[in-house]
Amino acid sequence: MGAHTVIGYDDDYPTGRDLGLNLVLPTDRLRKAAAAIRPGGRLFTITFPPPRPDMIDRTDLRFELVLDLDGRFGGMAEVAALTPTVSATYPLRDAVQALTDFARDHTVGKLVITV
Repeated sequence: MGAHTVIGYDDDYPTGRDLGLNLVLPTDRLRKAAAAIRPGGRLFTITFPPPRPDMIDRTDLRFELVLDLDGRFGGMAEVAALTPTVSATYPLRDAVQALTDFARDHTVGKLVITV
């Protein structure tokens, strides 16, 4: 999609970047990502909690939550048409294992608990 470099959340972050886009980590865990952005750059996130400059110890970045809460850029029909990646399915009796796997394994895709 035009990104020069894609960095995983456990990777080393190169410095001097213009833009960071967080799609995974909670917003209050973005200090390391913010350190990679040049002064005047931008750090956008789709995760909660809503960003505040004290979360990244910087005031020289544009640090914003970017969610389309009003549905201006897409709607529920588009969301419903998406096909999610399901990594694993668990019966309800294995819900604790599903949560453990989610927290430990950093899976790609969704873990589904069936009832």
